[in-house]
Amino acid sequence: MGKVDFKKLIIAAVAGTAAMTAFMFMAPMMGIPEMNIGKMLSMQMGMPEMVGWIMHFVNGIILTWIYAAFLIDRLPTDGWKRGMIYSLIPWAVMNFMAMPMMGMEIFSGGMMAIVGTVVAHFAYGGVMGAIYTGEASTDAATDDGSAAEPVASAAAAPVSEPEPTPEPEPAPEPEPEAPAEDASSPEPEPASEPEAPAEEESNPDPSPEAESDSEGEEESEEGGADDSSSDEKESGDKEEKL
Repeated sequence: MGKVDFKKLIIAAVAGTAAMTAFMFMAPMMGIPEMNIGKMLSMQMGMPEMVGWIMHFVNGIILTWIYAAFLIDRLPTDGWKRGMIYSLIPWAVMNFMAMPMMGMEIFSGGMMAIVGTVVAHFAYGGVMGAIYTGEASTDAATDDGSAAEPVASAAAAPVSEPEPTPEPEPAPEPEPEAPAEDASSPEPEPASEPEAPAEEESNPDPSPEAESDSEGEEESEEGGADDSSSDEKESGDKEEKL
């Protein structure tokens, strides 16, 4: 079921039914038997003729709704020609179903009656199809002002979904190049080691213990010297005695 623009639908239905009714009133002038649909319907329902004419226009609105909702995209061609092709459906329903239900024989009015009913339904379908086109049904605006969804065509081929394209792999980032060493820049000289502090030439003042030790050594040396001198004297005396 397609999207229906009810405002255009009612305008197209009333205009098409009015064109059909006008032709029915002019039919006797062209040698076609009288076709008073309103009177025929009122007699069938046992109600005033005005009610019959109201039912006639209501039938026109219902037939237009069936055309707009179900058949507008299924019939060939477009515009008024498509509406005339559709009008053959209600013409067949009237002659093969409605007339026998009202106690009339099929095509009882003769050949001219058949031609008259066909032309009357062509007038309805042509005007209705010219006003309510497929584009009007597709581009109609909804009540809230937003654009109506397009009517899906039954004969349209299914649209294949595009295959997802693989995402390209990100290129590896180039490694940053090391900055080239400047050949002209002098190599840094190694830092010179700090010179060890020169040893003091003179030792610090000796402690009292060191002084006592040195004095003892001197005394021992003096004692040794005295012993050696005494030995020398003794050896000299022995030599003199010999």
